Amino acid sequence: MKLNINRLGFFSFLIAHWDAIHNDGNIQNDFSRVRAFPENFLKSFFNQVLFRTLDLTIVFLLLIPAICIMGFYYVLYLIFNRGNGSFIYSGKRLGKNKKLFNIYKIRTLKLCAEKQFKTDVLCSGSGLELKFGKFLRSTRLDELPQLFNIFKGDLAFVGPRPERPALYKKQCKNIPGYDLRFSVRPGLIGPSQVLTPHSTPKRIRAFIDNQYITKDNNLFNQLSFFIWVFLKLSLNLVKEVCEIGSDHVSILSKRGIDSNKRKLKRIKNKNAVIYCSDECFEKLDCEYFEIVDMNNEAIHFLTERDLSVDEELNFVIEVNVNRKNKKIKKSSKCKAVVYKKNNGRLENSKNSFVAFYEPISSINQYIMDQYILSLSIAKINQ
Repeated sequence: MKLNINRLGFFSFLIAHWDAIHNDGNIQNDFSRVRAFPENFLKSFFNQVLFRTLDLTIVFLLLIPAICIMGFYYVLYLIFNRGNGSFIYSGKRLGKNKKLFNIYKIRTLKLCAEKQFKTDVLCSGSGLELKFGKFLRSTRLDELPQLFNIFKGDLAFVGPRPERPALYKKQCKNIPGYDLRFSVRPGLIGPSQVLTPHSTPKRIRAFIDNQYITKDNNLFNQLSFFIWVFLKLSLNLVKEVCEIGSDHVSILSKRGIDSNKRKLKRIKNKNAVIYCSDECFEKLDCEYFEIVDMNNEAIHFLTERDLSVDEELNFVIEVNVNRKNKKIKKSSKCKAVVYKKNNGRLENSKNSFVAFYEPISSINQYIMDQYILSLSIAKINQ
């Protein structure tokens, strides 16, 4: 579904400056021109009352559906995940003015997860998700208990996502302008969380959140953004349910053999192509691989070359992106190791291989997740 919300002040600014945010790794960190927060529209007492009223109204509208969903999953939790701690997870987060508060979520990870990722972000395919945990996290249903945080006043519906204290000290404290987020209440829905994938560098996310904070986001803009995200998440939920149903039908039709054994979801991007490269990642235009599908760790591709298992490769994955009615190229530089060769040659005389790959830097990882794998919740129509 395409919803045109580009006229909102926050989005129009991002569209105009999107390339400046992450152009070839040169991430804009200059917040010296950001308007002083005391002049911000949100500081008005009248508007604070309006926003608080809007938050409470939405909480009461969502209360009954949220209780029904959590009640249904609670039964599943008792059946499949007993012995993995309490149903509701509580963790410390930094709120407005860096005040600590307890945030609530449906437990989706094993008890050892917090110790392992105390100062880092949870990686995809970590294997720490509980039964149905991956589904809850991908659809954001695990955050339904945070309606109570909104009712208490710890959170707003829209605002920068709250950070774990340990993660803030390790990764975010020294980012220019990052502390601007503590001038407002954190949100259940974070602008940067919606518009960028999980692997996005904190500097990029800080830029997006700060632009949201310092723009005149009136009541109409806030409500429009919430409705837009709500519809996107609803569509993602329907899509996830359909994919689960399709997988089960596939399993039954193959007499119990699961054809999708990968822990991570396979993604097909028909516009992406792999170019072989030298050690300096200069493309060898005469040689490219055809992508079948891929995920965060592995890629299935076709080539006329006869590669050997454990052979190391350097390649550039490239995709065309629409920007201001023009097509621009986005590329991610990766190192890879051939993991498996599928038996037999195909009808088009190409060999089939699976390789584990890794982008060479955080910005290349971001380009991979944002443009090639399309892992962000939503995208702005540009």
